[in-house]
Amino acid sequence: MADDNTKPVELLELALKAKQEGNLTLALKMIDRAIMENREHWYLWATKASFIYASPERFEESERLFLESIRLNPKQAVVRKLLGYLYFQNGRFESAIKQFARSLELEEDFGTLTMMAAAEMNVNVESALEHATRAIELNPEWDQAHAIRDRALEALGR
Repeated sequence: MADDNTKPVELLELALKAKQEGNLTLALKMIDRAIMENREHWYLWATKASFIYASPERFEESERLFLESIRLNPKQAVVRKLLGYLYFQNGRFESAIKQFARSLELEEDFGTLTMMAAAEMNVNVESALEHATRAIELNPEWDQAHAIRDRALEALGR
């Protein structure tokens, strides 16, 4: 258990362990303590946001935490990808696409391309096809990208 002398990195480890054990309340308390010790560390904000983003009733809080993490370090592709996923999970496809695009500007990866294609299936099927195809070029074994590409081809009548 943490005491008053526990360092932020140790608090983060305790938070991760508490979350794995299913104790989200304790995990969030540990993350909050770590943030109080080091408010400028983007990773702590992003970790807290990722802990709670699966709870639809906490969307605004999770979004705020991701945005704070981005403010602290705008060049973290993974945080933009996670924010995009948060938007995707909540049906905000245009916002998801914007965050995935920003993430891809920083670092191209097949997972983000696939998520972008999935979001685009709701907005622009042609673009979804392009991004799913690019994801397959990067990782030909990626079944999710193949599935999205197949759905896009079908939707486009090809």
